[in-house]
Amino acid sequence: MSKPKFIDLFSGAGGFTDGFEKAGFQSVFAVDSWSDAATTYRYNHPQTTFLEKDIRKVEPLKVLKELKLKKEDIDAIVGGPPCQGFSMAGKRNVGDPRNQLFREFVRIIHKTEPKFLVMENVKGLLTMVTLKGEKVIDIIEQEFRDIGYEVTYKTLNTAEYGVPQKRERVVFIANSIGLHNGILFPKKTHGPDSEEKKPFVTVKEAIMDIAKKNDPDDKWNHKPMQHNKKVQKRFSMIPPAGDMAKDQSFLPRKLRRKAYAFNCKRLALNEPSVTLIPGHYAFPVHPTLPRTITVREAARLQTFWDERIFFGRRDSQALLVGNAVPMLFAEAIASRFRNFI
Repeated sequence: MSKPKFIDLFSGAGGFTDGFEKAGFQSVFAVDSWSDAATTYRYNHPQTTFLEKDIRKVEPLKVLKELKLKKEDIDAIVGGPPCQGFSMAGKRNVGDPRNQLFREFVRIIHKTEPKFLVMENVKGLLTMVTLKGEKVIDIIEQEFRDIGYEVTYKTLNTAEYGVPQKRERVVFIANSIGLHNGILFPKKTHGPDSEEKKPFVTVKEAIMDIAKKNDPDDKWNHKPMQHNKKVQKRFSMIPPAGDMAKDQSFLPRKLRRKAYAFNCKRLALNEPSVTLIPGHYAFPVHPTLPRTITVREAARLQTFWDERIFFGRRDSQALLVGNAVPMLFAEAIASRFRNFI
């Protein structure tokens, strides 16, 4: 029996792909215009056709024909359109053209008519408005409605699905086979509000076995940043779960920081991580060592397999990992879809 097939749009490093493949799906093709994402995805998913191009220039039916497939063969389309314009973590620019890329997602859905779709984005999207004062969320719902898909969205916390990270994301789900969208959302497996009541997966469980693993050549994305002595001293004094953006009273005045204090959070060992914010200097401080976490440790907190390698300069690696959909979270969604195929 053949596996159900899916397409990954705005694929980045391939977190969605990993999760759907783990749930038993087969990736058909993936799209991303960023060269470091292309190198990373192709290395980690050599069996998948990868299109390194502007999604506005992708003609999905032509690609499927080249792959000797029909649109009827596509069971799901997944993706997370670039969210910089929506994000609450940075300046929210309502005129940012990246805000419009969800329309390309809609266009490809319209052309291929998959049985299921899932779109992931940041929570800030829910309060985003256009220059005309229209709610972006209303526009998204209408765009899908216009092509025959009634989408349902929920804010989900990845920690409640076995990810060692408190990461809230808006997830849109729709289907074309007559199901109520509500039954397609994954059931919580971890935390007090879940049926199984499994404890949250902690930072300790996720990364402490590699805390002192040596990777000087960065072949495994695990070379620590080289902080100067003053920064190391500052980091060493941050208490567990301490956040310098909120309180620096534990530091002597000469070590206090006015700028860039937002990235000086120390992870707590026995809790899930705070939300990873992509960026070269944005990763949080290690729970026991006087340094920020490595790209590999961040990948662990995103539940990437250790075999996955991320390419580009360190800032690119950090963006690839920090922007990804956590693999276990994607698997939870895919597993629900799998039940109805």
